[in-house]
This record gives sequence, C-alpha cells and structure tokens, in this order.
Amino acid sequence: MKKFKHIAILSGLAILFSFFNPFLSKSNNNVETKAITSLTGPGDYYSSIDSSLTGESLKSALHNLNQTKRKKTVGYDGLRSTYQIFDRDWMGQDNGKIVGFYDNALIGPSWDSGKTWNREHVWPNSRGGGSKGGSSTSPTVDQDAHMPRPTSTSVNSSRGNDSYAESGAYDPGSEGIENYRGIAARIIFYCAIADTQLSLVDNVSKGNTDMGKLSDLLKWNLQY
Repeated sequence: MKKFKHIAILSGLAILFSFFNPFLSKSNNNVETKAITSLTGPGDYYSSIDSSLTGESLKSALHNLNQTKRKKTVGYDGLRSTYQIFDRDWMGQDNGKIVGFYDNALIGPSWDSGKTWNREHVWPNSRGGGSKGGSSTSPTVDQDAHMPRPTSTSVNSSRGNDSYAESGAYDPGSEGIENYRGIAARIIFYCAIADTQLSLVDNVSKGNTDMGKLSDLLKWNLQY
C-alpha cells in the first residue's frame, strides 16, 4: 500500500509540473471550455530518480530533485502579476480577467488588496504553508506559483484552513467543478515534497504542519 501511495504521488507531481488547466469538465457559464487533446509529459525530468525507491527514501529523492531544479520562485508579491499570465481567461474576451480557483469565477486582474479576490493558500498558511522548506534559505511554498491560487475572497473564506476531504472537511469540488479535486490534490502532494516540514495524514485534523485526507487526495489524483 505504501508503494502504491508514493507511485500515485509521483504520478501527481509529473502531471503538476506540466501546465494544468481547470477547464476540463463541468464549469460555470462565465468560462468557455475546450478539451485538451494532448499533454506535455515530464520528459527526462525524473530520470535521476530510482524507480525502486519507496517511502521516505522516495520522498527524500524527490525533495532533493526539486531543490536542484527550483532555483527561485516568483515571490509572494510577484504572484499577483504571475496570475495575470498563467491564470488569465485566454479563451474569453473579458479584458484580462483571471479565473478563480474552485469556482472558475472571472476576477481581477487588478489587485484590490483582497476586497474581491486574494491568494488562496491551498496548503493553509496556518498549517505550515508559509514555512521555510526545511532550511532558512529555501523559498517558502507560498512564494511558489504552484501553491497559492487566485480565488474569490468569499470562496477563500468558505474554505478557511480546512483539510480536503469528501466529508468532514472542505471539498475542492464543492463549487460545482469536480476537477479542482485533482488539481488541489496534486498541489498538496507538491508541497509535501517541496517542504520537508509538511506531512500528509489520512484524517482531517488541524495539525500545525499536517494536511489530509490522504486517501481522498490519492483517489482524486487518479480520478480527476
């Protein structure tokens, strides 16, 4: 079972490092949808990883690889301009609007100090999402464009700092777009690799550096 879990996590990371797109299934009426007919694979990105590794050995190898590849991040303040490129509604004609996480609401793009949209910590800041990645020199995961996502302030407030789960916590698909379950799961997996202080647990407790629910996250990664 442990080996299966880490294979699923590795698969999730491979998908995450390619450009993800939330417009793959059910959406609201604000966003035009298109099917993705081809995806760019990870190439030789993981060629240095021994495929026989499992458990903490695999996690450590992936962490070291990420530390080698991720030379810098855009920075927490830089996310506001980064969103205007990577999260823009390129298929629409809404003057540069960006697509909100969880609900696909068209928001921004101008920053209004969080009045209408803000930076959602997929791995909550209060649960280690702003920690130092295991060393004083590592970029924090909340400076990495993989993790904080542009989100309507009201939706961000509804999520709070809950774990992700189908019941008893926040469901990333609760806004009607189930694909965000898979996207959120892969972001969580990435954070656990990037920051050695963060842990995945198979419950919905609110530990200082824990996130779950691992069994649901693994299922979502494969399903969405």
